[in-house]
Amino acid sequence: MKSKIFIIFLLIFFKFFFVNAEEEFNFNVSEIEITNDGNIFRGLNRGTATTNNTKTIITADFFEYDKIKNILIASGDVIIEDLVKDYKINSNHISYFKEEEKIFSKGRTIALMESKYKIISSDIYLYRKNNFIESNKFTKIIDDKFNEYETDLFQYSIDSNLFKGKNIILSSNLDKSANDKEIYKFKDGIFDLKKKDIIASDTKIYFKKNIFGETQNDPRIYGRSSKKKEGITEINKAKTIDELKITYADAYKSLQKDKNAVQLIANAKDMKKVELS
Repeated sequence: MKSKIFIIFLLIFFKFFFVNAEEEFNFNVSEIEITNDGNIFRGLNRGTATTNNTKTIITADFFEYDKIKNILIASGDVIIEDLVKDYKINSNHISYFKEEEKIFSKGRTIALMESKYKIISSDIYLYRKNNFIESNKFTKIIDDKFNEYETDLFQYSIDSNLFKGKNIILSSNLDKSANDKEIYKFKDGIFDLKKKDIIASDTKIYFKKNIFGETQNDPRIYGRSSKKKEGITEINKAKTIDELKITYADAYKSLQKDKNAVQLIANAKDMKKVELS
């Protein structure tokens, strides 16, 4: 019985010492391990790690903090909550490089920004000094107006709600029927999730089918670039699908003429060879 009381006292003592030693994190865990002359701390059986300014709370099944490298690793149903910037990130494994204020979330990651913008991605980097998130992996972003953005990579500013993407597909009216949905495709662009403004290149817009009162229509328009501000969309060098068909038809005719000319020259050469023989 005395040995059990001593062990419990020892654990409480170590925990108290760690929390009050002006470290980078305060831990609230049910089990701890301290090794390597006190430089490696492990928290087991789920708990929380709070930054010393108490503004960020990390919840996880397992923690390992390297005091010398100032790196925190958390795994198992990880939740990062920033009480100032108002975001929550869910992951299964994160590495927090405290000196650089950089967090790497390994694998599938879901972030909710300001309870409005949901980001679904993987292998995300969070730069806390600049309030910036990025990933080179396929990402989905769903905003508070039932718009869904799909992009091959993204960079997102937490402060301005701007994100930059590549090969973006924007689907609007997710809460409505297929005939009421509109699809926008961009080679790359910058998107303001708050104002819904857009600056993008190589634009393709597939309007909702009933935009002209006829559900059998498939209205589309293409352009070199586009800009949307305050609800008004401008498309540079825009062409409808009918105009593109005419352009393609003219190009095809020109190509056929060139092919015919080449064939005539080839025939003439063959005839000349016959004459010489």
